[in-house]
Amino acid sequence: FCNALIDEVDAFDLSKLPCRRPNTMNKLGLVVNDMGLEPIMTCILERLVAPMCKALYPEEEICSALDHHHSFVVRYRTKTGDNDDGSSGLDMHHDASEATL
Repeated sequence: FCNALIDEVDAFDLSKLPCRRPNTMNKLGLVVNDMGLEPIMTCILERLVAPMCKALYPEEEICSALDHHHSFVVRYRTKTGDNDDGSSGLDMHHDASEATL
């Protein structure tokens, strides 16, 4: 699955179709729902992520109500150089999500 997802992201990136960035912290992210992957990401949420969160954190009420997602991938550059666009890593930040994978 991971290799297939990477292949899809790479192909979408090469297509030069317009895309939304998932947040303001990076310039190389891509919302995978915009690529047509929302149904599979919803399936992963319902069949894997939500049950896992409920099992790991049974006392947290929010874990029984995970019913939406903002699914995205982020690519980080391994080297900095003349084209450094600030996407070499993730700085300290706070998320407002119930679960982050």
